[in-house]
Amino acid sequence: MMREVPVAELGRFLVPLEPRAIARWFARRLHVPASPAAAWRALVVPRTLPLRARAVERDPVARLLADGAASALDGTPLAGRELAGIVVRDFPGKTRGRRLAFLFEPGAASPVAALKLRARGPGASLHREGEALRSLRARLPADLARALPEVVALRELGDDEVLVLALLPGRPGLASVRSSAWPSLAAARRVQAALEWLAQFQLATARQQGRAAGHGDFWLRNVLFDARGGLTGVVDWERSSDDACVLDDAFHLVLTTALDLPRGWGRRRIAEAAFRHGFIDDNGFSRAMMAALRAHAQAVGIDPRSLRERFAAHLRRRPASPPHDENTWRCFADLIETASRCAFSG
Repeated sequence: MMREVPVAELGRFLVPLEPRAIARWFARRLHVPASPAAAWRALVVPRTLPLRARAVERDPVARLLADGAASALDGTPLAGRELAGIVVRDFPGKTRGRRLAFLFEPGAASPVAALKLRARGPGASLHREGEALRSLRARLPADLARALPEVVALRELGDDEVLVLALLPGRPGLASVRSSAWPSLAAARRVQAALEWLAQFQLATARQQGRAAGHGDFWLRNVLFDARGGLTGVVDWERSSDDACVLDDAFHLVLTTALDLPRGWGRRRIAEAAFRHGFIDDNGFSRAMMAALRAHAQAVGIDPRSLRERFAAHLRRRPASPPHDENTWRCFADLIETASRCAFSG
């Protein structure tokens, strides 16, 4: 019988409270706080992290491994080890059958690996992610390849795919932005660093003018940074492609950053106000974002003067991504096209 473990339920995260080192790592590295105050409380007093704790019948990592994922560790240094850790559950209504676990060995202060499991189906694929990471790490220059996680194991288990990855250093950029008392400045700096890395990556994987390998979900939650804002890793390559428009990842990054940007101390803008702040209004944040986007376009051989038209076209073909539907993207495209002046005009 599996042991009972006190577990904190934090949205999609199941965080074991014993040993305390796991909760402390979660607070410092993985947790995306609602505000700088919440980030400070989590760092200073990790026991304030749990919204509610409950005793579960079985350790969530032990349950995941017992349900079949343990066989993915066969032939790796983790085979047969006693492991604990954090489990990320499904996105409600979005990616059914998806699990992610950060695995800790006894006494470890940080995870030794990440284990991803999902049902096979259309759309995102762990097999695609694993093969893409192996191929890219083999052919990219060392300074770019080190930002991609190493594949420890890739398996098919019945109707499921299992991928085990080595952990990269750093913290998600979105967590750093939400933790900052100056979120606009923190976001602009991280977008600049991410777009500089993206341009180098695309030049190294270029197929023809304007086409290169693509990440498919390039936003600040999937880009890791050190304490000084330097890029340390890019994760979650399930939607990667060998042949993508070089502006798709860049547009996705600046759009999601603008829509997720807090007003300060955890307050959020409604979607249209956030879009206007990032792309229509003249302010320090929009100017910094456009400067980074123009520099990226120039680096990959795109005329920066065409960005306004290209961004509107990107919005019109963008699929729904809750809480935003296609109508939202079309309204945003109309704003870009009809505004007498916008951030792209400078």
